[in-house]
Amino acid sequence: MLDFYLDETHLRINARPVLLYGIVIPINLERVIQNLLDLKRRHGLEDSLEIKWALQHSDPRIKAQVKEEVIELLAREFRCMVSISEGTDKDIAFVNALRQIHGYATREGNRCVNIFYDQGAFTKPSRIYAELDSWTDIRCTTFGCLDSEYSVPIQFADMLAGTFRYMLQASLGRPSVTVTVHDEGLTDIEMPLNQFFQVILRYSMIGEHPNIDPNANDFDPADIVMECLGTGIVLNGSFSEDEIEAVKQISSFYLGCMH
Repeated sequence: MLDFYLDETHLRINARPVLLYGIVIPINLERVIQNLLDLKRRHGLEDSLEIKWALQHSDPRIKAQVKEEVIELLAREFRCMVSISEGTDKDIAFVNALRQIHGYATREGNRCVNIFYDQGAFTKPSRIYAELDSWTDIRCTTFGCLDSEYSVPIQFADMLAGTFRYMLQASLGRPSVTVTVHDEGLTDIEMPLNQFFQVILRYSMIGEHPNIDPNANDFDPADIVMECLGTGIVLNGSFSEDEIEAVKQISSFYLGCMH
């Protein structure tokens, strides 16, 4: 059985409204909660502070460090998917996210799923129930609305949605800030923040893993790229070739050594 948690954000692609749902599947929720508590205490934050993309903190340095560590925790402890839908109709967009969940559960051979969502994720329950009731091979055994203030995995779904939104906006041409990244054994390097996010998330996104012979002596780096567009990252709507290409650029994750 798989547990899915969803939260949404919105943006514009070439002036057109788009809804983006972050979908996370916890690997070990108890461990996540403890690691998040430890993270908060290291930074002098209240245990009850809600962690999300729009994190409230008076010190921008602490805010940036906390968000970076939370995204790293997200990448370690969750499997991640993103559903992108053209328009402002939350019901249509939520159904698209449900169909993406259904497809993943089917590929993984799971017969039962639990689905949890943040408040306001859709507007007309009847449209959502009709979708769930139409499933014949997958059964939704729990479908519940959660208050993000009291739900750690919903907070991580919010963080995924905000992170991917930032990556998508940068891919579409919005300027990205530059960050300094330290890696053991290397001097500090500077890179755009959107690229840094892509590096962090590369092992958590769901996609088509490259078929590589593990005994091969050498291979082209292009052969060890995981493609997520169409599986872990899905576009729903009428998008131009340039827009699809922008999404494709951030849906390809290099899985090799970064050194």
